[in-house]
Amino acid sequence: MNCTNQKELPSEKIQKEYEINPSYILKKIRKENSNSLENNIIEETKNLDKKIISSQKNIFLNSDFEDLEKLNNNFIENNNYYMKDNIKDSNINNISNNNIINNNGNKIKEKDQFIDNCKNENNAQNNLIKCNNITNTNFSFLFSSSNNTQKHIFNGASNIMIKYDIKTILKSLKNYWGSIHFQYILNNMNDNDISCLLLNIMPYINDIMCYQYGNYFFQKFIKRLNSHQRIKIYQIIEPLFPKIATNKSGTHSIQSLIDEIKTPMEQLALDNLLNKNMIILFNDKYAYHIIMKIILEKPENKRNNINLFIINNIKDIIINPYGAYCVNKFIVNNIDINLRILLLKNIHNNIHVLFFHKSSCSILFLLLKYYNYKSCNFIFEEVKNNLFI
Repeated sequence: MNCTNQKELPSEKIQKEYEINPSYILKKIRKENSNSLENNIIEETKNLDKKIISSQKNIFLNSDFEDLEKLNNNFIENNNYYMKDNIKDSNINNISNNNIINNNGNKIKEKDQFIDNCKNENNAQNNLIKCNNITNTNFSFLFSSSNNTQKHIFNGASNIMIKYDIKTILKSLKNYWGSIHFQYILNNMNDNDISCLLLNIMPYINDIMCYQYGNYFFQKFIKRLNSHQRIKIYQIIEPLFPKIATNKSGTHSIQSLIDEIKTPMEQLALDNLLNKNMIILFNDKYAYHIIMKIILEKPENKRNNINLFIINNIKDIIINPYGAYCVNKFIVNNIDINLRILLLKNIHNNIHVLFFHKSSCSILFLLLKYYNYKSCNFIFEEVKNNLFI
C-alpha cells in the first residue's frame, strides 16, 4: 500500500476523547468551517476592491470629462460616503501612484475642480435647507429661481430682502405660516432693510392691514418704524380708513397704530382720521373696538374729541348696541363734572326717544347706578308721565 495515500490519524489520546465526548468532533468541524468561510470572505472582499479600483482607473483613463462628470454625479446621488472616501483617497492616490497625473494632468485637474464644485453645491444646498427650515416649517414659497434672491438668502435673514418680489410678499402674508415667517425675518432686519421693505409694501399697506394673517405682521412691523414713517402710514390709509376700521382684521391694525403713538404729530394724525369717521366708528361691530380702546386706555382729558362727540350725538349713538357699549365705558370712567352735566342734559332733551330702545334703556339704568338721584330725577318723571304707554 502506498504510504502517501494514507491519512494521518489523530493521537490515541484524542481518539479516546472522541469516544467519550462525540460532540467534540462537531465543534471542531464547525470551527474549521467558520475559519474557512471568514478567510474566503476577506479574500473575496480584497478581490472586489481591486476590481473596483482597477475599473475606476480605466474609467478615468479612457473616458472624457463628460463621462467623468456623470460618474461623479452618480457617486453624489447614490453614496456620499463613497464620494468622500473612495474618490478622494483611493482613486486620486491610485491615479497618482500610476503616473496618470503626468500623462493626463488636465483631466485630473478638471476632475478635482468638479469634485470641489460638487462639495460646494452640497454645502450650499445644506445652507438652503437650514434657512428653509426656520421654526421647523417649510417656507419654500420664499425661494424664487432668481439668482439675486438666492444670494440674499445665503447672506442672512436680514438680507433676504424678498421685497424685490412684492407678489411673493402679498401672497405669503395671506396665509398663517407666511405671516409667521415674515414676522421672524423682521427680528433680524436692520433699519435700512426696514425702510426698503416699507417703501416696497407701502402701496399695498391698506390690503396688508386687512389680511387675516397679514395684520399680525403689520402689528409687529410698525414697532420697527420711527414716528415719521408711522405718520406716512396715516397719510396713506386716510382714503380707505373707514374700510380698514370696519374690517375684522383691519380694526386690530388700527389699534396697534394707536399703541405706538409717541409724538404729538402722530396723535394729530390719528385724531384727524377719527373726527372724519366718528359715527361709523361708534356704530360698527368691529370699528367700535377702536373707540373702546381709546376710552379705556387714555385719560379723559386726553380724548376731548371723543368726549364731545358722545355728548353732542348721544341720541344717534346709544340707540345702537355698539355705540351703547362705548357710552357705557364713558360713564363708568367719567370724572369730569362738566362733561357729566352736559351728557345728562342732552339725554334729558332726547328722553322721549331713548325710552323705546333696548340699548338706550340700558344706558338710562346705568345713569341711575353711577349718578346721584337728583341728577337722574328726569328719568323717573318720564316714567310717571308715560305709564299708560
